[in-house]
Amino acid sequence: MVQRASVLGYRMVVVDGGSPGWYREKFEKLQHVQVVEEISHPPGKLGPGRRQAMKVAGELAKNDPVVFFEPEKVGFVTCVETAAAPVLAGEADLVVPSRMPQGFVTYPKSKP
Repeated sequence: MVQRASVLGYRMVVVDGGSPGWYREKFEKLQHVQVVEEISHPPGKLGPGRRQAMKVAGELAKNDPVVFFEPEKVGFVTCVETAAAPVLAGEADLVVPSRMPQGFVTYPKSKP
């Protein structure tokens, strides 16, 4: 996903939570990618890393839209322009994409 987004010219912030050096180097070699060291946080708490990514992205973006999505949503890379269009047109400050009902079939079944 990061490689595809890099090829498309999207600037990205990747928060590294302690990946092996060789893995982190793969990201650092890509164009348009800034890798930042994750701030420490209690185990099981994802909020600090996400806030850190948004802060760095906002500083880099200046007046450009910031698009946030998680790595497992790899298919969203092809939808970035569509999602950002209302912001770029001045029609919205925030866009929250929805998923088609068939897109939920990949979610794990809930347990009673």
